[in-house]
Amino acid sequence: GRDPATVKFCCVRPVDVTAEPVAQSEDTLRGSPAQLVDALRRFEDIGVEHMALQFMRGRWPERREQIERFGQEVIPALRT
Repeated sequence: GRDPATVKFCCVRPVDVTAEPVAQSEDTLRGSPAQLVDALRRFEDIGVEHMALQFMRGRWPERREQIERFGQEVIPALRT
């Protein structure tokens, strides 16, 4: 009985920021910042309005580095 226009799409996905471009797969968010921008835009194109990302590196220093790189290189590119 909900109005379909009020339904919002969100998604939770693991993400892995790599130093070099990697082969892409539709079911993963893994790659260089440019590849991740392209992949995240595809989610936007199908109507996803909110993404919760899980940085999957096991150790804190590497995970923190990925989070910082994502914030510096991916997020600004998505805003343009």
